[in-house]
Amino acid sequence: MTKIDTLQLHSELPRLVECLGRGERVLLTDGGHPIGIVVPPEIDQVTDTQKLVRDMLTWRELYGPTLGNGLTNRKLVEEGRKR
Repeated sequence: MTKIDTLQLHSELPRLVECLGRGERVLLTDGGHPIGIVVPPEIDQVTDTQKLVRDMLTWRELYGPTLGNGLTNRKLVEEGRKR
């Protein structure tokens, strides 16, 4: 595991990114004392943005655009004008 001290973190940021890109964990220290570990994301934690958008569009087709219980854009605009 790579160690990087917080005092050197700014200058070591490119190395930190490289280590994470290789799947390595990086130990952050402050004055030699461990304070945290930076880990790369698990593969299943990375969101597939295109799938997320498809799911949202499918939901909208099934249930229609809604703002909640009886709300419409018009009601929200009118409520805002009252204030």
